[in-house]
Amino acid sequence: MNACDQLIDYFNQHLTEEERMKFEQHLATCKDCQEELEQLEALVGGVAFLSTPTEPPRGMKARVLDRVFEEEDNEPVTTTDTSTSVPPATPFKQKKKRNVPVWGMVALAAALLLSLIGNGYLLTNQPDAPGITLTESIPLEGESEGTAYLAEQDGTTQLIVQTNGLASLDAHEV
Repeated sequence: MNACDQLIDYFNQHLTEEERMKFEQHLATCKDCQEELEQLEALVGGVAFLSTPTEPPRGMKARVLDRVFEEEDNEPVTTTDTSTSVPPATPFKQKKKRNVPVWGMVALAAALLLSLIGNGYLLTNQPDAPGITLTESIPLEGESEGTAYLAEQDGTTQLIVQTNGLASLDAHEV
């Protein structure tokens, strides 16, 4: 494991004493970790992760769980704090389903069909773009396999060579 990977654990004080000492030795020589630690300390400001955990009051867990698993009654649940009144919770209402009218589905299907027909028509009636015309193809034989093509485009003739199985080139070869 890279020592730099322990920076967050060091910052959050989650390292054992031995790991902390090893990381502090690394920190003394690693400029990247020093800069990142300074940024973390400036960002957090010693507040977010450095608070001490506290225990909840005795019996709180039992009271919360009792309320959660309590059967629903017609009587409202009484609270120990009577200075503020809490309105009763309203039951969850399920949203009504939207019924899409049939004519809407038919219109959507018709629009999709028209789109498909229009795209098909445009694709089949496009003029041919001036491209490359292969005038001659010559198979190559020797140490490797390949084909040489003579191609014409816009009145110029070009040679295209495609090969397979060539030996690697040296530094001075092209």
